[in-house]
Amino acid sequence: MDEKLKDQQPEIKEKIENYDENNITYIINSSNLAELNLDKDYDDNKSVSPVMELLYTLLVKDVMEIEVVLLKDTWNIEKVKEVMKCYHITGAPVVNSENKIVGIISIADLLDALSSNGLHDPVTKWMTKNVITISPDVNLIKAFNLIDKYKFGRIPVVDNERHVVGIITNGIIIKKLLYQIDEMSKKTESEINVLIQKLNLVNEIKLDKPIEFKWPLKKGDFNNAGKLSSEVKKLLKKLNIDRNIIRRISVATYEAEMNVVIHSVGGYAYIYIDKDKFHAEFIDEGPGIENIELALQEGYSTAPSIARELGFGAGMGLPNIKKSVDYFDLKSAKDSPTNLTVEVYFK
Repeated sequence: MDEKLKDQQPEIKEKIENYDENNITYIINSSNLAELNLDKDYDDNKSVSPVMELLYTLLVKDVMEIEVVLLKDTWNIEKVKEVMKCYHITGAPVVNSENKIVGIISIADLLDALSSNGLHDPVTKWMTKNVITISPDVNLIKAFNLIDKYKFGRIPVVDNERHVVGIITNGIIIKKLLYQIDEMSKKTESEINVLIQKLNLVNEIKLDKPIEFKWPLKKGDFNNAGKLSSEVKKLLKKLNIDRNIIRRISVATYEAEMNVVIHSVGGYAYIYIDKDKFHAEFIDEGPGIENIELALQEGYSTAPSIARELGFGAGMGLPNIKKSVDYFDLKSAKDSPTNLTVEVYFK
């Protein structure tokens, strides 16, 4: 029943409104995660809200539920019904003898089986076999994109060998975001800046001369993807750069390095920081972008299947980069290298 992705329908009903953090209002409705509308996280000054920052900073493994009920592919529908009733769940992954995921079944699938007198049918007959999964090392922006695109209620989290290591739902993401925002709201921006200054008092970097370095980016290296943006963020904090500017740079850097990892045969990033600006160039060795105008459209993606299985390639990378920076220049052509140059000004 691969056509039925209704096993992953939104389930959370609660609504939390009008959360005020430093006089900024957020409306979060966990019955429709799309109301976090990422486009609205950018104002005319390209500011990035704490919600956006958390979506890029937190990883799936930071929020996922690790105690997952697993169903065996050797069980029949009767056994599945008993287990789901016992644990009060409405769906669960199905695994083989090696505990590798082979499907997922929902309460809707179960009801269809029972209405067709399939009580003794194998679970493999009624489960959804083409399961969308996600890696534990993906950030929440990718999880959000999957949930929003497919309207899933749950997504199994799997390792490189397809073993189930956790599960995420829109409710889990919302609860974690609310917790983190609540923690942030306990400190004003000034308090945070004072704290950063105190923590970096000994290790504070004096920008007597520009900082520049190269960072290699390998094709398909999803295990290390995101490390560059993480290191850049740490560096900018030590330079006492404005927190909102750091958020914007983190978003742009993360998306840019992911584009090289997903779409190219490899390349590198060149980072240059002086007292006035952050400058970055992301250069790959091809195969290039045939239609830049099309590539800049939200939702357009040419990501390979392996990237999509890991939760990447939602078609928001280049649009998010362009929204986050003060200067954006993209040069590419089919069967040619791609050169993306971005700048964010500190003043």
